[in-house]
Amino acid sequence: MKLKKSISQDLMGMDEFPILGWASIAEELSRPDVFKAIKDCGINTFMTVGIGGGACGPAGDIAPIMKQLDLAAEVGIKALVCDKRFNPQKNPPADWQATVDSALAEYSEHPAVAGYYVFDEPVVNDTSGRAGIEDMVDMMRYLQEKAPNRIAYVNALGFGSRGRNCFAEYIDDYTRLLKPQFISTDCYTLTTHPGATLPGYFEDDCGFEVPELGSYYREAYWEGWEEQLRVSKRYNTPLWGFVMAVPHSHAHWFYGPVTEGTIRMEAFTALAYGAEVIQYFSMPTITQNTYYDDAILDADGAPSIRYPIFKKVNRSIQVYGSAMAGLCVDAVYYHGYIPSGCKRFRRGRWASDSSHRPLAGIDGDQLLLSFMSDRDENQYLFVVNNHPVNRNRTQIHLESDWTASEMNPHDASFGTPGTYGQPSGNSWRSNFEPGQARLFKLISPDKKDTNEYLAEV
Repeated sequence: MKLKKSISQDLMGMDEFPILGWASIAEELSRPDVFKAIKDCGINTFMTVGIGGGACGPAGDIAPIMKQLDLAAEVGIKALVCDKRFNPQKNPPADWQATVDSALAEYSEHPAVAGYYVFDEPVVNDTSGRAGIEDMVDMMRYLQEKAPNRIAYVNALGFGSRGRNCFAEYIDDYTRLLKPQFISTDCYTLTTHPGATLPGYFEDDCGFEVPELGSYYREAYWEGWEEQLRVSKRYNTPLWGFVMAVPHSHAHWFYGPVTEGTIRMEAFTALAYGAEVIQYFSMPTITQNTYYDDAILDADGAPSIRYPIFKKVNRSIQVYGSAMAGLCVDAVYYHGYIPSGCKRFRRGRWASDSSHRPLAGIDGDQLLLSFMSDRDENQYLFVVNNHPVNRNRTQIHLESDWTASEMNPHDASFGTPGTYGQPSGNSWRSNFEPGQARLFKLISPDKKDTNEYLAEV
């Protein structure tokens, strides 16, 4: 069986679905036990020392980065190199290209290098001292030319106008001007009420409340995914997705909590929109800021209290992400709660819109439905329980004579139609835990199912 790889996997030189732990590993945590813990958790990409400090770049020693790369190679994971020489400037020196060449020469042959960190959350026409999107075009072009088999990483903001009139314009500028190898944005989604400091904001910001967690999901989260999917198709550029991994305070909000249900829901939402990489913010605990709780690794680099949850969920992400690497997202619908800017699934859609076929109907409380296809025009349905707390009893109904086979979540195989789930004619019943997802292969009456694996896992 041949493993299907995504564009991002090829660029990163990886044989498995990439799961990235965001934020630099501090120099004092450059120990074998820390890197073994990263590997054992199912995270296969990390960020080296260097963001916000660290001895690296033109004025410092790269030894701390090289030590971490060597430790990564020993356990078999990849790295984004965070060397200041790859960071763009508003007014770069005349010899900046020679500086980049020197840095690439030092890292290019190391087997742990997946790519190079360039910038985080740029805006358009930034009037501060930070580089704006327009200031990093030359750096991105140069890195893509000189290191075409590595990623050049610029992460965008996931909501708001950011120097333009709206998010749609901002994310279009980011993609059109930078021509990134992938579209990556962050939007931290589960938050508490901002209170009286921002009157009226809650009513505009709230998607749905989760009283059991004392928080609400922001409407901008799904609006952002919808717009990114449109831009991804417009420029033929793959998507990466973020999952919040650490409760923390920021401005007027407290982001969190983080539970197995929130992790699954956000990760599977990203996969439903076609994300080729899942990123966790953050993997190491951010010790420089007292408003951050323990992340996946605690302040000492040891597994935190949440570590077992991530390890469990990562096994599922690896199976589903690998299986869906060769699939194309055709359309995304919602049933139950309909986020702003998203499409409601209904049985009687107009004849010109057949992207939901052959799904004739669905019973369930709050669902995300992603319709996908492969290169052979086989059709798939990825169903996500779009709630981080509530369980869901769901039944899907297909058109006459169609059948379905559910993917085995342990080995990514598709058996005889109806092997998994509870079939009854052309309907299937399934129980969904909070945030859980299931992948179905939809089989037309005139097409014989080959019962093949989508991926080796």
